[in-house]
Amino acid sequence: MLIKKYIMTLSVPRKSLIGIVIVIIAVAAFLVFRSSRTGTAYDLEVAKKSDFVLDVSVTGRVKPSSDVSLGFEKGGRATNVHVHVGDRVIAGQSLVSIDSSELVAALGQATAASQEEMARLDKLTRGARLEEIGVAEAKVQSARVAREAAKTDVANKLRDAYAKADDAVRNNVDQLFDNAKSSEPKFKYAVDYSIKVDVEWRRFVIEGMFASWGALIDSISTDSALFDFTTASQRDLEQVRDFLDTVALATNGLTANASLSQAAIDGYKSDVSMARTNINAAIVNLSSAEEKLLSTESNLSLSLNELTLTQAPATAEDRAAQDARVRSAQANMENIKAQIAKTILRSPMDGIVTAQDAKQGEIIPVGTPVVSIISDKRFKIEAHIPEVDVINVSTGDHADVALDAYNGVVFGATIVSVDPAEVIIQGVPTYKAILEFDDNDGRIWSGMTANIDIIVDRREGVISVPARAIFSHSDGKAVRIMRDNGIVDTVPVKTGKLDSHGRVEIITGVEEGDHVIITPTSR
Repeated sequence: MLIKKYIMTLSVPRKSLIGIVIVIIAVAAFLVFRSSRTGTAYDLEVAKKSDFVLDVSVTGRVKPSSDVSLGFEKGGRATNVHVHVGDRVIAGQSLVSIDSSELVAALGQATAASQEEMARLDKLTRGARLEEIGVAEAKVQSARVAREAAKTDVANKLRDAYAKADDAVRNNVDQLFDNAKSSEPKFKYAVDYSIKVDVEWRRFVIEGMFASWGALIDSISTDSALFDFTTASQRDLEQVRDFLDTVALATNGLTANASLSQAAIDGYKSDVSMARTNINAAIVNLSSAEEKLLSTESNLSLSLNELTLTQAPATAEDRAAQDARVRSAQANMENIKAQIAKTILRSPMDGIVTAQDAKQGEIIPVGTPVVSIISDKRFKIEAHIPEVDVINVSTGDHADVALDAYNGVVFGATIVSVDPAEVIIQGVPTYKAILEFDDNDGRIWSGMTANIDIIVDRREGVISVPARAIFSHSDGKAVRIMRDNGIVDTVPVKTGKLDSHGRVEIITGVEEGDHVIITPTSR
């Protein structure tokens, strides 16, 4: 094929060509006649400069410059199908999308959260407004008022507790004793001896307790250490309660007789029961008042801290912490956006859709190929070069390509890569080469068979001889040249490459016009 092309490119007129051929034939006949005198006939060739062409012929297959099969990273229901087989697409174009409504809702929440954290950061940077400081001060004032009210209530409950204890003992119980306020109070009626002794002793102790308790109550004010007062009063109330419990045991042991009627006994029991109820109520009331005071003290402390915090500028640590919260919220928002982006299958390149298997409404599983695309850039050819030829091939070499589908049409291509690793094909090591067409020709389709002639060397004005004219010599390689006088000389030569037509490049030793003996023929 390449020889035909070369011959067709010759521009010599037909008549001139015929004349040249006649001259060559005449010279050859003369030389044969000269050689006949020695008894040997020779095949001769006149050395001349011509084009030197070395190519490697292989077969390959046309492929797109790139192709992809696309699927979703997460499964879902197909909501939109935008392309069909044969459609031309551009990089970034939406192909198929799956349902993303939940992610869109989550993005709305994440966006709101991010804006909220940003607002807090702005507030920290700006500091509190006068209105906010005013609100905090009002809370402090309200907490102070509540605390004073709680302190007043505790003082009142302390006085009430003392009054109830005094009434319970002196008005409800002392009627059962003779000389109740003396150092030797006596229980009037006959009861169990141990109970009588216990109840009389407790009445004696209670009298001394009332003296110190009364002095304590007289000193109460809202500026006093009220919690110390409540602790002491609770202790005294518990002592009165224990005394009343013992008195209740004593009255429960009374029996009616001539000097003590059942009605009197019932009256005593009722009075003692009422006294116990009042004391228990005083204990509960005092505890409640104390807890309320504790609560108001805590609220005042909290409101004071809030006021201090409101008035104070934000620290570097506070701003750094809030800034981190902002970044976290923004990262969450970006993560959801990335997930939404994965619900849309987009083309990674300009090309043509070769397969599309999605249907609107169907569930698409994870990783299932949905759309296939081939690039619309220039096609490439994949070929395998035998090891004997690969040493002559380099990236950048030009090639003439004939496609079986277009008989006689030659397309230009260039080698863009040669793999260094071998591929064994039918027991022969080969090396995969990628060629790219020089032009983006619409006639070229993926999958076509390509017959490739890789031109690894093409030069003009090179002297070459048939390989069979060269033989080994003591000085290396040599050829035989017939001189004009009929003498045959052996001439050492320096050779170059062997071309695709069995001719060897002669670097030195043969001059243009020399008559090179190809093969001798005996007569």
